[in-house]
Amino acid sequence: MSHSTRMFALSAVAVAALGLTLSACSDSDDASSNEADACAAITDFRSAVSQISSLSAESTVDEIRSVRSDVQKSYRGLVTSFDDVADDRYAELDDAFDAFDDSVDELPDGATLAEAFASLQEEAAAIESARTAVADDLSCD
Repeated sequence: MSHSTRMFALSAVAVAALGLTLSACSDSDDASSNEADACAAITDFRSAVSQISSLSAESTVDEIRSVRSDVQKSYRGLVTSFDDVADDRYAELDDAFDAFDDSVDELPDGATLAEAFASLQEEAAAIESARTAVADDLSCD
């Protein structure tokens, strides 16, 4: 098999494996902790926002500002926790792609399509798992 034919074949395998790939909820403690923190931040934000309904025509400007301060503080916490979860999702996808990329680089020059395809299945599944997690978080199809 010529070098260009082999490269085309390996590229085809890589594309096929990538096509099978990409979703996963994080199994790491940090990611789970970040998700729990985000859920707690949502609850805190809901609680702070509910204070708005306690305001009335008799409320003072100081009371209104106090409620606004509580909402701002909880909103900032919410944004930070969402950023942490997004970073986890990106890191999972990036790590999965890097592992796949490294595996393709490590394929022996004489590998058959069947051998190359078989050796990339685990990496392809990891990419698919990470992609699905990101897509689910974004409500993508």
